[in-house]
Amino acid sequence: MNSIDTLLRSGASITVLLEAQSSAGMHYLSNTGYVTGIHDATAPNRAYPDWLVGVPEIRESLPDGLFGRSNIGWSEAEISNPHGVRDGWLDEAWDGRPARLLVGASDWPLADFVPVFTGISTGLQALRGGGLRLLLADPREALNKPLQETLLGAGPTPKDVVPLTCGQVFNVPPVVIDEPLHRYALHDGPLLAVSDVRVGGLTSAHTVDLAAGRFDMNVMPAGRVTADATGPGSTCADLLRLVAARAGVTTFDEAALAALDAAAPQALGLWIGESRNAVDVLDEIAASVGAWWGFTGNNEFTAAVAGIGAPVLTLTPDDFAAQSLELEEMRLPAWRVRLGYRRNWAVQADGLFGAVTEADRQRYGREYDVAEASDEVVKVLHPMARDPEMVGTLLQDAVQAQVEAARRLALSGVQRRSWTASVSRRGWQLRVGQTVRVFYPRFGLQGGVNLLVTSVSRRIDRRSTEVTLWG
Repeated sequence: MNSIDTLLRSGASITVLLEAQSSAGMHYLSNTGYVTGIHDATAPNRAYPDWLVGVPEIRESLPDGLFGRSNIGWSEAEISNPHGVRDGWLDEAWDGRPARLLVGASDWPLADFVPVFTGISTGLQALRGGGLRLLLADPREALNKPLQETLLGAGPTPKDVVPLTCGQVFNVPPVVIDEPLHRYALHDGPLLAVSDVRVGGLTSAHTVDLAAGRFDMNVMPAGRVTADATGPGSTCADLLRLVAARAGVTTFDEAALAALDAAAPQALGLWIGESRNAVDVLDEIAASVGAWWGFTGNNEFTAAVAGIGAPVLTLTPDDFAAQSLELEEMRLPAWRVRLGYRRNWAVQADGLFGAVTEADRQRYGREYDVAEASDEVVKVLHPMARDPEMVGTLLQDAVQAQVEAARRLALSGVQRRSWTASVSRRGWQLRVGQTVRVFYPRFGLQGGVNLLVTSVSRRIDRRSTEVTLWG
């Protein structure tokens, strides 16, 4: 079977296929011209004419703080349009429809071509000079929409969304859905448990309907109602899968999510009581355990904890273009990390009944408990060491929050450096979030150092890859 590595070694021309859908149907293009074989099981005799004159650059990067959403830059595919023969394409609707890029060689069967980008197109533009430009966006763009669109349809606020509860949540403000019955909604679907319901900070009698995700107060409440509840899911991988699926994702990188579950087994709790963007929610979940999320070239939802791990590749000076490894940034360390955990979803500065204890008043009055990891020695070595603000998370357990704070201090408590480099054909296999071992005659890399790949950029018809490395 053919492979990308074989192709890059051979020196043969790289064929790029573009498959993009518009309101008029699928369009098939290539940069070299390509026709599938007569016996091709997928699409016999399908023509990919050589109208692709500007091959897209694929760019992906981890977020600036390493945690949250990885980013693939908006790409563009330039299409030839001599004498306006394809002007009619401008009358077709392209936005929000699937598009993908595949790489191979002109003599390969279609099944051997490797998908390097699967996403959507966001529109077709006319270029000065007559050409056309197809704008391509990462699959994340399709998630840039409200996560929850199911409305209450009843109660005093029928046009508000039904709340969502994932994992174990503390002191959430349920939504009234039937005033005469004193009925409150907690989740759009079945719940696992409702461990406490309070009025004015004190436990109050209630009747739970777990299957319907709601409860009824036994008497009319004389103060603010809050509840502790447990919904589906628990870990970061659980919640990412639940939210992504609700937003329309159907394919998942199962191996990556299993690895994430093993690396980040902490219990999380998420409450959504208003309309929120699905991308923002996924960011919040991943960042809570120091992870990032994105999509593979095969359009599978993936995620991983950010950090330097076991190297997938060793790079030596022979793998870099001449003098291309450059030290781009040196960042001061942080001497302290503070993480908020066990979020209080309904902060109550007042309105608590007189019988509420002072300890409970303090807890109901603050949004988070705080776990802290610090190293005073860092300030001695670096008097200008950073002291980042407290970061709120969805973590629930004090011990797990303390462990995560210590892990993040180990990442940020030393001076970190970023390098940029142009890597030969072997860089084709690199993805953000992976670790490489680098040997280089400068910058303290002579003995070999493990570095995290934080960005990758490649023109997919060429044999070199631009990378940013962190460590």
